[in-house]
Amino acid sequence: MAYAIYKELERVLYKGESSLLVKIAAELVHTMYQIIHQLSESKTIQSQLLGMDEQQMKLVKIIENQLGCYSD
Repeated sequence: MAYAIYKELERVLYKGESSLLVKIAAELVHTMYQIIHQLSESKTIQSQLLGMDEQQMKLVKIIENQLGCYSD
């Protein structure tokens, strides 16, 4: 499973014409954190990525553009 994720990340970076190496991107993802919480009144579940540095934000944008996912 880990190999498949690694290869998909490699493919996304290539298609996104990123200068990031897969190894560096994997390290950036390793230090990304997200909070998922449920609002007490509406019972709606929300998620929020916690503060990221410039490289991590760039990686998120590439993934959003290539996979069409996560936009909070």
